[in-house]
Amino acid sequence: MSTFEIPDDHVARRIAVDVAMIRMLRGQPHVGLIRRKNEPHVGKLALPGGRQKPEDRDALDAACREVKEETGVEVDRKELDLLEFLDASGRDPRPGVPHVSVVFWAIINDERGEAPQAGDDADSFEWFPLRDATEDIMAFDHFLAIAKIRQRLSLCCHGCCT
Repeated sequence: MSTFEIPDDHVARRIAVDVAMIRMLRGQPHVGLIRRKNEPHVGKLALPGGRQKPEDRDALDAACREVKEETGVEVDRKELDLLEFLDASGRDPRPGVPHVSVVFWAIINDERGEAPQAGDDADSFEWFPLRDATEDIMAFDHFLAIAKIRQRLSLCCHGCCT
């Protein structure tokens, strides 16, 4: 192997995915958050997500799989839009975990009929008011993704999203 070749599993070990599901409830945008049951940040709120695995075709597949594992909600890759890359040094205190998170977001409509249920690394799932998701209650650096969503929704020309 030359010095420029990267092992196939290298990227999968270094990339994480997170998904911000947004839903309107009582006229206000809410974000689907899990409450973490494992270290680090036990009890803190987080976006559903996790490590990309070698069997995932790409980050979109990983995002769909992680949402299903942690919430029971099936999202299609066509529903997901790229939101942000979170890559600050030390963003996750665990050794050997991904350094970069690819964050996607999706607008979830009420017709889906799915009732999310916590699973995998999640202790619980809740639709949390977007305006109430503050840095002190969020795990990792997920608040940065929430801030980006707030910024994007405030640009809504109809005024219905703010």
